[in-house]
Amino acid sequence: MTTGAVSIRKRAVGASGVAEAHPLKQLAESIILQALEDLWTPARSREGFSFFKGAGFELCATMAGMSAAHRLTLLDMVAKTAAGPRAPRAMDAAVSLR
Repeated sequence: MTTGAVSIRKRAVGASGVAEAHPLKQLAESIILQALEDLWTPARSREGFSFFKGAGFELCATMAGMSAAHRLTLLDMVAKTAAGPRAPRAMDAAVSLR
C-alpha cells in the first residue's frame, strides 16, 4: 500500500474498543440493501433492477468486499425476482443479469 492511500479493508477502532467497518464499506452495503428493498416497491422497482444491471452494483459490491460467488448468488436472486409475476415491464426486454 502506498503512503497516504486509504484501504477499504482497514477497520477503525470505535470508542468501545471494537473494530468497526470502514464507513465506505458500510455505505456500499447500505446502497445494496436499499436497492434490494426497492425491488419490492412498485414506484422504485425499475430503479432497483437498473442498479443491479449497471456498474453501480459492481462498484458497491467491490467496496463492500463481496466475493464473486456472493455477487453471483445475489444477482441470481434478483434475476429470479425479475422473472416473477410482480416484475416491472421494463425488465421484460432486459438482458440477463448474469
